[in-house]
Amino acid sequence: MYLDRVYFRALEVEDHKTIYKWRQDPVYKKGVMSHHRYTSIETEKKWIESAIEKHEKGEEVRLALIEKGTDELIGMFSLIDIDHFHRNACFQWVIGQAEKRGKGYTIEGAIKFAHYVFNQLGLIRIWGQVLEDNANVLSFMSRRYPNVIQKEGVMRKAWFKDGEFKDLVIIAVLKEDFYQVPFEKYMNLDI
Repeated sequence: MYLDRVYFRALEVEDHKTIYKWRQDPVYKKGVMSHHRYTSIETEKKWIESAIEKHEKGEEVRLALIEKGTDELIGMFSLIDIDHFHRNACFQWVIGQAEKRGKGYTIEGAIKFAHYVFNQLGLIRIWGQVLEDNANVLSFMSRRYPNVIQKEGVMRKAWFKDGEFKDLVIIAVLKEDFYQVPFEKYMNLDI
């Protein structure tokens, strides 16, 4: 099923060059929640320096998704809005490398990321937001892992993007549900 093709590492300042290229891709822009904005490579560098600083302080978790064999940065997985008392956080993910999208890297990375978050960070719930028109993500999740990734609700017209208001679908994974699937038999879960 899975080939154990990826691993995580901390973000590095030089990653800003790759991430800057991703942000120029129209398909990338359409799939992510962030609004299109014109940025310079210097702005991107400042963003990644800030992300690294927040990661080092424990305010956020920002990890680079790396393809084994090539050691190429192909995506990012993050935790923001970390609530240590209630032990949950908002997760975000992106496969920035266009030719790597639709090839299973997202789910492989998500499984490893969730394993890390639940076991190393001690969280019990991670949640995310998906734009209503990101049908690929929503369809895949409901088909493949209906008892693990739960749709918790819809925030109607909660996000303005591309000139219109869109619904946000709220999804979540609980630690207890995640471990109902024997993911470790498909891959090495060391990140």
